[in-house]
Amino acid sequence: MPAPRRQSEMVTMSPDGVSGSDGWFAPPPGHGPFLPADPPKPAHPEQAYAEPADAEPAEHATAETLLDPLAEADLASLLSSALETLRAESVADLAAAGYVELDPPSARAFAELQAQGGCTSSDLATALNLTAQETTHLLKDLERRGYLKRDPSPRGPRHVRFVLNDRALQQLRASGYVQARLAARLADRLGPEVLAGLRDGLIRVIRG
Repeated sequence: MPAPRRQSEMVTMSPDGVSGSDGWFAPPPGHGPFLPADPPKPAHPEQAYAEPADAEPAEHATAETLLDPLAEADLASLLSSALETLRAESVADLAAAGYVELDPPSARAFAELQAQGGCTSSDLATALNLTAQETTHLLKDLERRGYLKRDPSPRGPRHVRFVLNDRALQQLRASGYVQARLAARLADRLGPEVLAGLRDGLIRVIRG
């Protein structure tokens, strides 16, 4: 294992993830350097209250007459809307680089296959708590999309190990790069202290 870099040897990732000296992200064939899409502008309740561009400004507008609908929204709705907004930004960034977002079952399968270095169908079914039929359908779909290769299993020729191929590994690298950029944008919007508090609060909610 190579020795870790000293601080003075660290290099900064280039914005496109490719041209820098430490580039590790590359778009798929037929696509140029990674250029994240402009964050989409999802519909928000306040848009229903927006005036036309050519409307005359209100002469007597006050804070009381220009209420922010989001300020009155319940917490569950705000969390749901925030999640949808972040997901839309992630999907847009992946699309700009020529990738698509993995659906949750595929993402779980990718994570398990990567962690184990490949799995048989039965091992994957056990790890993901799926039926044999569900696992077979999932593996066939991933093969059809060009993400898997088959390797012989040490258990014998009747057992096949499914392994992520180069295309799948590149998909994982792209997803990781996009998520890192999204986290950086969140830190810019909220500030590190607010972001740390939000993260801690969400962890407590999940753990109950």
